[in-house]
This record gives sequence, structure tokens and C-alpha cells, in this order.
Amino acid sequence: MALKALFFDFGGTLDLYPVVYEDCINASSKMLDVLAKSGIDLRNRFSSDDFYNHIKAKNDDYRKWKYETLIELSEMDVWKNYILYDETKKELLDDGVVKELTYLIEAGFHTRHVRPEAKEALEKLKGYGLKMGIISNVLSLTQVPRDLKRYGIEEYFEPVITSAEFGRVKPHPSIFTYAAECSGVKPDECLYIGNSPLKDVKGAQNGGFMGVVQIVYDMNSSSDVCTDAEPDYLIKNLLELPDIVSELLSVKSGQR
Repeated sequence: MALKALFFDFGGTLDLYPVVYEDCINASSKMLDVLAKSGIDLRNRFSSDDFYNHIKAKNDDYRKWKYETLIELSEMDVWKNYILYDETKKELLDDGVVKELTYLIEAGFHTRHVRPEAKEALEKLKGYGLKMGIISNVLSLTQVPRDLKRYGIEEYFEPVITSAEFGRVKPHPSIFTYAAECSGVKPDECLYIGNSPLKDVKGAQNGGFMGVVQIVYDMNSSSDVCTDAEPDYLIKNLLELPDIVSELLSVKSGQR
């Protein structure tokens, strides 16, 4: 099959997300303020540091369950059933508050910034006329769209598929096949670019993608390990992608 679409992971691939403790505490403080305004004042129960550690522990519990089941719960379910599981006033939460709280977890507990070479690489890839989309594991419904806009690269991607909307997480093959379907292409006409051996490499392979490019990211977690996942290409910089795409297009068109 000819290459027709490129799909990218988001965190660790298009952007980098180191943990800066001071930023985590600042985000935790903002969350306590957001909750207080909604009628759930936890500031007598938690300091900003304590609330950060509480959310981190409960989020770890949820992530363990998530990667055992490959199911992504709604933001509301995670806040009510994990983070605020014992809070009597949790029914006061509404969708707007929960969206902002969850965004602060994804974009506040990680100090996110776009890979420096991303826009230049995407502009070069745009010249090939291929469809480009995103497949991202993320609890927040708004983090990926908001950060794409903040980075100035939202114009390159359609569709943007997140586990928050789809309800399944990589490496489940269905999120990959769904993304291909949304683009009007077949999985074996798609190349995937991601940093996780398990979620990205193994997931795209199980989803029937024609190939997988793994970009090196030093902050991969222990849950990203997969001993039988071998990418077709291993790169350190997104600017290596145009040559790979050019090679694949040449091979598939019989020019080599």
C-alpha cells in the first residue's frame, strides 16, 4: 500500500514534558482555588504540596488500572472516583471545572514545551501532501488542542484523536484503526511516529500501520517498556522524518 497519512503521538514526540517541582506546586495551588470557587474548599485539609502528592498518588492508581484495562474513563469519573473519592461535596463538580482541573494536571504537573525543531519538520512534511493527524493518550479533553494552538502548530493536524474522547488508550489497536478511518485511509497506508515502545510502537503495529518511527525520549516511564517492539526507524530529531517519508514514497511508487 502507498503511504497516505502520518500520525503523531503528542507528549514526548511533538512536545517535551519535564517535571519541575515548583510548577507542580503552583498548579496544585491553582487547583485548590478552582475547587474552592466551585464550593469544594479543601484548603484546610491540604496544603499545595499535600494536594500535589495526593493527586499524584491517586492518578498513579488510575493509570495502573487504565493500562491494565486499556480503558480511558471520563475526566469526571476520574475526579469523582479516584482523586476526590472520599469528598462529600464532589457532586458540586461540573464539566467546566473538571476540564480546567484536568488540564492543570496535564499541563501544570509537566512543564511542557514544543520540540524546537517541530515546526520546521512539519512544514517540510506538509510539502509531501500527506494527511497528518495525532493519536494521543491523555485524560484531558482540552490539553492537546490547547497546547497545539499554544505551540502554533495546530494547522498541521486533522484529525486529532485522543483517548479522552475515544475511550480507549494506546496500545489498544482500535484507537489506531479509528484514526485511520477518520482520515479516510487504511491502517496499512499510515506511518506512526511516537516515543513509547509499548504504547506507540507495539500499538501501531497491532493496529496494522505500515510502519513505525520511534523518536528517542529520555523521560519514558517504566510502563513504556516493551521488549518485543522493534520500530522500523529510530530517530533523535523530527527533522530526520522528511528523508524517511521521501524514501517510503519513492519505494512505494517504484522509483527505487
